[in-house]
Amino acid sequence: MSYSVEKITSASDCDLLLSLAVKEKADQAFKRLSEERLTLNYSETSIEIDAELQSVTTEIAATETIIAALPEGNSKEDAVKKKTKLEYKKFLLNNRKEN
Repeated sequence: MSYSVEKITSASDCDLLLSLAVKEKADQAFKRLSEERLTLNYSETSIEIDAELQSVTTEIAATETIIAALPEGNSKEDAVKKKTKLEYKKFLLNNRKEN
């Protein structure tokens, strides 16, 4: 913001402009800090999501191997349910990653 020095007629006018400039500078510093924190938080969250997604994908592959080896019965049904839950978790993580 530009300030006109031609209109300053007293010391109080000068003090007022100085206080406005200090406030504006503090507001800009706060805005910059907020943006830096948001960027850092986004980066950290993105890394965490990628790691979790990789873990879930590996667990799905392992569960598929187990399902293929199991005979029909309760254990196989439980493994299929677990795989379904893992696929849903993967779906949610992919949605979070895209947003």
